[in-house]
Amino acid sequence: MEDSIKYVLNEPYPVQIIDIDEYIATMDTPEYDRNEIAAANALSEIPEIYKKELSNRLFTVYIDPRASSVIRSNIEFVAPILWKVLPKENKLQIVRRVDQEFPKGDSIRTKYAFDFVTLVGSNSYLSVTAREYIIKPLIDELKNNLDVWRIENKCVEELSAYASQIPPALVQDYVWSLTQTYVGKIGGSAQFSRTDFYANGAAAYIPTMFEAFDDTAVDAFVFTLKKNATLKRRIDNPTKLNRLRSLGNIAFERASAHHSGRDLLEKLVTPEREPEFIEAIRQT
Repeated sequence: MEDSIKYVLNEPYPVQIIDIDEYIATMDTPEYDRNEIAAANALSEIPEIYKKELSNRLFTVYIDPRASSVIRSNIEFVAPILWKVLPKENKLQIVRRVDQEFPKGDSIRTKYAFDFVTLVGSNSYLSVTAREYIIKPLIDELKNNLDVWRIENKCVEELSAYASQIPPALVQDYVWSLTQTYVGKIGGSAQFSRTDFYANGAAAYIPTMFEAFDDTAVDAFVFTLKKNATLKRRIDNPTKLNRLRSLGNIAFERASAHHSGRDLLEKLVTPEREPEFIEAIRQT
């Protein structure tokens, strides 16, 4: 008997199971405890099947247009914490639920579905179809509104969340638009003495977005250098050429060792070779 008592006392207490219905109901009240340490400890210890059920329920509630701002805010707090302890297969299963939403045509549910995926940092798990659905309209809007700073700022900020997941079919227009947005235009202003104009908000994101380039995106940048007539005119101004050169430095670093465009990029990023660069793009 004494040995049995020692055994029982030495065994850890069984994990307390969360009542998911009760937990979600509490999340819809101001009394929900937003203590990160407490939430992390509680969620990391529950069985995997409960983690899967809870994460799916959070997604379902979050995308419901009828959800209150209170529960949506609390989901935005707790979902990234729960996500850290979810197995990869569960993450993929939830993200792929987005593919079930956008064909339904409910724009609000669809927006919240994509927002949830961005919230938990899992845009890389989106299917190609889902990425095209959300990214193509943004790229089209950006390309059709170049030099409209309000739209450039909005589109680039939204695209920044998908910088490393641009579908191949969209890369050309994406890079073309980012490059021209960053370089901006020359103009005059009655309020300011400056002549170098560009979308300030967009410009803050674009260098980091370039840092996600692979060789396909570098190809698109080289194509833009050769074929974008507006860009060619604008870089006659040294300030604009310097802005283009800063992007060129990033693209040059991202290009593989034997990339076919490295010679042109090297001419761009080397100030002493500026005449060679200008001559090279004038001939294309």
